[in-house]
Amino acid sequence: MVQQKICDDYDLKMCLKTLKRFIKSSCNLAWKRVRKSLKCKRNQKLFKEQQKVLKKLSKKHERGEIKLFYYDQSGFNLTPNVPYAWQGKDCEHLLPSSSGGHHNVLAMISPDNEFKSYIVKGRVDSEVAIDVLRGFFKNKRKNQKYVIVLDNAPIHTSELFLDFIEECRNKNIEFEFLPPYSPELNKIEILWNLIKTKWLPLGYTSCSETMVSSLINVLSNIGVKYRMNFV
Repeated sequence: MVQQKICDDYDLKMCLKTLKRFIKSSCNLAWKRVRKSLKCKRNQKLFKEQQKVLKKLSKKHERGEIKLFYYDQSGFNLTPNVPYAWQGKDCEHLLPSSSGGHHNVLAMISPDNEFKSYIVKGRVDSEVAIDVLRGFFKNKRKNQKYVIVLDNAPIHTSELFLDFIEECRNKNIEFEFLPPYSPELNKIEILWNLIKTKWLPLGYTSCSETMVSSLINVLSNIGVKYRMNFV
Protein backbone atom coordinates (compact mmCIF):
# COMPACT_ATOMS: atom_id res chain seq x y z
CA MET A 1 0.00 0.00 0.00
CA VAL A 2 2.83 2.38 0.94
CA GLN A 3 4.76 1.46 -2.20
CA GLN A 4 1.65 2.08 -4.33
CA LYS A 5 1.27 5.57 -2.80
CA ILE A 6 4.93 6.35 -3.56
CA CYS A 7 4.39 5.27 -7.17
CA ASP A 8 1.25 7.39 -7.45
CA ASP A 9 3.09 10.43 -6.06
CA TYR A 10 5.96 9.87 -8.48
CA ASP A 11 3.55 9.56 -11.43
CA LEU A 12 1.78 12.77 -10.39
CA LYS A 13 5.08 14.68 -10.20
CA MET A 14 6.09 13.42 -13.65
CA CYS A 15 2.69 14.41 -15.05
CA LEU A 16 3.06 17.92 -13.62
CA LYS A 17 6.57 18.25 -15.09
CA THR A 18 5.31 17.08 -18.48
CA LEU A 19 2.38 19.50 -18.30
CA LYS A 20 4.71 22.43 -17.42
CA ARG A 21 7.00 21.59 -20.36
CA PHE A 22 4.00 21.42 -22.69
CA ILE A 23 2.62 24.79 -21.51
CA LYS A 24 6.04 26.41 -21.82
CA SER A 25 6.71 25.15 -25.34
CA SER A 26 3.20 25.25 -26.82
CA CYS A 27 1.62 28.30 -25.16
CA ASN A 28 4.63 30.63 -24.94
CA LEU A 29 4.20 30.93 -21.17
CA ALA A 30 6.75 31.07 -18.37
CA TRP A 31 6.51 30.01 -14.73
CA LYS A 32 7.42 33.14 -12.77
CA ARG A 33 6.46 35.18 -9.74
CA VAL A 34 3.13 37.01 -9.85
CA ARG A 35 3.56 40.70 -9.08
CA LYS A 36 1.32 43.19 -7.30
CA SER A 37 -0.13 45.96 -9.44
CA LEU A 38 -2.46 48.97 -9.20
CA LYS A 39 -3.26 49.00 -12.91
CA CYS A 40 -6.81 47.75 -12.41
CA LYS A 41 -7.62 50.82 -10.24
CA ARG A 42 -6.18 53.61 -12.35
CA ASN A 43 -7.61 55.62 -15.21
CA GLN A 44 -5.58 54.43 -18.20
CA LYS A 45 -6.41 57.52 -20.27
CA LEU A 46 -5.06 59.85 -17.57
CA PHE A 47 -2.02 57.60 -17.21
CA LYS A 48 -1.13 57.88 -20.90
CA GLU A 49 -1.76 61.62 -20.95
CA GLN A 50 0.57 62.06 -17.99
CA GLN A 51 3.23 60.00 -19.76
CA LYS A 52 3.17 62.54 -22.59
CA VAL A 53 3.39 65.45 -20.14
CA LEU A 54 6.42 63.90 -18.41
CA LYS A 55 8.10 63.25 -21.74
CA LYS A 56 7.75 66.95 -22.65
CA LEU A 57 9.10 67.98 -19.25
CA SER A 58 12.08 65.65 -19.73
CA LYS A 59 12.84 67.34 -23.07
CA LYS A 60 12.69 70.76 -21.41
CA HIS A 61 15.09 69.49 -18.75
CA GLU A 62 17.50 68.26 -21.43
CA ARG A 63 17.41 71.69 -23.10
CA GLY A 64 18.10 73.40 -19.78
CA GLU A 65 14.75 75.21 -19.72
CA ILE A 66 13.75 73.68 -16.38
CA LYS A 67 15.14 71.52 -13.60
CA LEU A 68 12.94 68.43 -13.39
CA PHE A 69 12.90 66.44 -10.14
CA TYR A 70 10.99 63.32 -9.10
CA TYR A 71 10.08 63.54 -5.41
CA ASP A 72 8.86 60.90 -2.95
CA GLN A 73 9.48 59.31 0.43
CA SER A 74 10.17 55.71 1.39
CA GLY A 75 10.41 53.84 4.68
CA PHE A 76 13.36 51.77 5.89
CA ASN A 77 13.34 49.47 8.91
CA LEU A 78 14.98 46.37 10.38
CA THR A 79 12.85 43.98 8.33
CA PRO A 80 14.99 43.51 5.19
CA ASN A 81 13.89 43.24 1.60
CA VAL A 82 15.06 39.82 0.45
CA PRO A 83 17.58 40.23 -2.40
CA TYR A 84 19.20 37.67 -4.66
CA ALA A 85 22.80 36.72 -3.74
CA TRP A 86 25.43 34.17 -4.78
CA GLN A 87 25.32 31.37 -2.23
CA GLY A 88 26.97 27.98 -1.84
CA LYS A 89 24.88 24.92 -2.56
CA ASP A 90 25.31 23.64 0.98
CA CYS A 91 24.99 26.96 2.81
CA GLU A 92 22.86 30.07 2.62
CA HIS A 93 22.93 33.71 3.71
CA LEU A 94 20.68 34.42 6.65
CA LEU A 95 19.70 38.07 7.03
CA PRO A 96 19.07 39.52 10.50
CA SER A 97 15.51 40.70 10.86
CA SER A 98 13.55 42.37 13.64
CA SER A 99 10.89 44.98 14.19
CA GLY A 100 11.50 48.68 14.81
CA GLY A 101 14.16 51.10 13.70
CA HIS A 102 11.80 52.82 11.28
CA HIS A 103 13.20 55.78 9.35
CA ASN A 104 11.81 57.65 6.36
CA VAL A 105 13.87 59.07 3.53
CA LEU A 106 12.48 62.08 1.67
CA ALA A 107 14.31 62.63 -1.58
CA MET A 108 14.25 64.08 -5.07
CA ILE A 109 16.24 63.06 -8.13
CA SER A 110 16.65 64.59 -11.58
CA PRO A 111 17.06 62.73 -14.89
CA ASP A 112 20.80 63.45 -14.75
CA ASN A 113 21.04 61.98 -11.22
CA GLU A 114 21.22 65.22 -9.28
CA PHE A 115 20.06 63.98 -5.90
CA LYS A 116 18.91 65.51 -2.61
CA SER A 117 17.78 63.53 0.43
CA TYR A 118 16.88 63.85 4.10
CA ILE A 119 16.38 61.11 6.72
CA VAL A 120 13.52 61.48 9.20
CA LYS A 121 13.08 59.21 12.20
CA GLY A 122 9.41 58.42 12.70
CA ARG A 123 6.26 59.79 11.13
CA VAL A 124 6.24 62.25 8.22
CA ASP A 125 3.34 64.72 7.94
CA SER A 126 2.75 67.74 5.71
CA GLU A 127 4.70 70.05 8.01
CA VAL A 128 7.77 67.79 7.94
CA ALA A 129 7.55 67.39 4.15
CA ILE A 130 7.34 71.17 3.69
CA ASP A 131 10.35 71.79 5.95
CA VAL A 132 12.40 69.23 4.00
CA LEU A 133 11.39 70.69 0.62
CA ARG A 134 12.27 74.19 1.79
CA GLY A 135 15.72 72.83 2.59
CA PHE A 136 15.96 71.28 -0.89
CA PHE A 137 15.08 74.62 -2.50
CA LYS A 138 17.39 76.69 -0.31
CA ASN A 139 20.23 76.93 -2.86
CA LYS A 140 18.02 77.22 -5.93
CA ARG A 141 18.98 80.01 -8.32
CA LYS A 142 16.31 82.70 -8.44
CA ASN A 143 15.71 82.53 -12.20
CA GLN A 144 15.95 78.73 -12.45
CA LYS A 145 12.57 77.04 -12.89
CA TYR A 146 11.94 73.84 -10.94
CA VAL A 147 9.22 71.28 -11.73
CA ILE A 148 8.63 68.68 -9.02
CA VAL A 149 6.81 65.44 -9.88
CA LEU A 150 4.98 63.88 -6.92
CA ASP A 151 2.06 61.63 -6.04
CA ASN A 152 -1.31 62.40 -4.45
CA ALA A 153 -0.47 61.19 -0.95
CA PRO A 154 -2.61 62.87 1.76
CA ILE A 155 0.38 64.86 3.04
CA HIS A 156 0.73 66.39 -0.46
CA THR A 157 -2.93 67.36 -0.76
CA SER A 158 -3.53 68.85 2.68
CA GLU A 159 -4.50 72.50 3.01
CA LEU A 160 -1.10 73.26 4.53
CA PHE A 161 0.75 71.71 1.61
CA LEU A 162 -1.47 73.40 -0.99
CA ASP A 163 -0.67 76.75 0.65
CA PHE A 164 3.02 75.84 0.34
CA ILE A 165 2.52 75.16 -3.38
CA GLU A 166 1.09 78.65 -3.81
CA GLU A 167 4.09 80.06 -1.98
CA CYS A 168 6.44 78.14 -4.30
CA ARG A 169 4.83 79.51 -7.46
CA ASN A 170 6.22 82.93 -6.54
CA LYS A 171 9.69 81.34 -6.43
CA ASN A 172 9.46 79.74 -9.90
CA ILE A 173 8.73 76.28 -8.50
CA GLU A 174 5.86 74.19 -9.86
CA PHE A 175 4.46 70.83 -8.75
CA GLU A 176 3.27 68.21 -11.23
CA PHE A 177 0.83 65.79 -9.57
CA LEU A 178 0.57 62.27 -10.94
CA PRO A 179 -2.78 60.51 -11.51
CA PRO A 180 -3.91 58.15 -8.74
CA TYR A 181 -2.51 54.59 -8.73
CA SER A 182 0.35 55.45 -11.09
CA PRO A 183 3.59 54.79 -9.14
CA GLU A 184 5.34 53.70 -12.37
CA LEU A 185 5.32 57.33 -13.53
CA ASN A 186 7.40 58.48 -10.57
CA LYS A 187 10.93 57.49 -11.56
CA ILE A 188 12.20 57.73 -8.00
CA GLU A 189 10.29 54.51 -7.28
CA ILE A 190 13.02 52.75 -9.30
CA LEU A 191 15.60 54.34 -7.02
CA TRP A 192 13.95 53.00 -3.86
CA ASN A 193 13.99 49.50 -5.33
CA LEU A 194 17.69 49.77 -6.27
CA ILE A 195 18.61 50.98 -2.79
CA LYS A 196 16.68 48.24 -0.98
CA THR A 197 17.56 45.27 -3.22
CA LYS A 198 21.01 46.08 -4.66
CA TRP A 199 22.89 48.96 -3.06
CA LEU A 200 22.41 48.44 0.67
CA PRO A 201 24.83 45.76 1.95
CA LEU A 202 23.67 42.37 3.18
CA GLY A 203 23.16 42.49 6.91
CA TYR A 204 22.40 46.20 7.09
CA THR A 205 19.41 45.33 9.30
CA SER A 206 21.59 43.93 12.12
CA CYS A 207 20.76 46.99 14.23
CA SER A 208 19.32 50.47 13.84
CA GLU A 209 22.74 52.16 13.92
CA THR A 210 24.08 49.90 11.14
CA MET A 211 20.99 50.50 9.04
CA VAL A 212 21.25 54.29 9.32
CA SER A 213 25.00 54.39 8.63
CA SER A 214 24.57 52.08 5.61
CA LEU A 215 21.71 54.19 4.35
CA ILE A 216 23.69 57.42 4.73
CA ASN A 217 26.60 55.87 2.83
CA VAL A 218 24.38 54.91 -0.10
CA LEU A 219 22.45 58.18 -0.19
CA SER A 220 25.63 60.28 -0.10
CA ASN A 221 27.02 58.39 -3.10
CA ILE A 222 23.98 58.54 -5.40
CA GLY A 223 25.00 60.35 -8.57
CA VAL A 224 28.64 59.31 -8.03
CA LYS A 225 29.09 55.64 -7.13
CA TYR A 226 25.43 54.79 -7.60
CA ARG A 227 23.55 56.01 -10.66
CA MET A 228 20.03 55.37 -11.94
CA ASN A 229 19.19 54.86 -15.59
CA PHE A 230 16.12 56.92 -16.58
CA VAL A 231 15.73 55.37 -20.05
